[in-house]
Amino acid sequence: MEATWVVYEDIICKPRRHEGDRLVSKKEWLEEVVLPFSHRVMIGRDLGGMFAQQGRTMARYNGLLAALSNEERIQVSPQPGEFVVRTPK
Repeated sequence: MEATWVVYEDIICKPRRHEGDRLVSKKEWLEEVVLPFSHRVMIGRDLGGMFAQQGRTMARYNGLLAALSNEERIQVSPQPGEFVVRTPK
């Protein structure tokens, strides 16, 4: 699952009270999708070529990453994309 910013902000996260508030993932998304399938969740893949904005753009996922263990954080990274590509069908 690719958690692009549109899906992440509009579906996976709770609504923010103020524009500057940290995005917080909904509990049901963490428990039913992200945690059981953390090895298949990709974030930031839609940034292609926009390196100047990478830090600010990736910071929107800090709320999600803060809810994960170190092992789960490592899995929700560029590695899932490599896993999906290398996994034979």
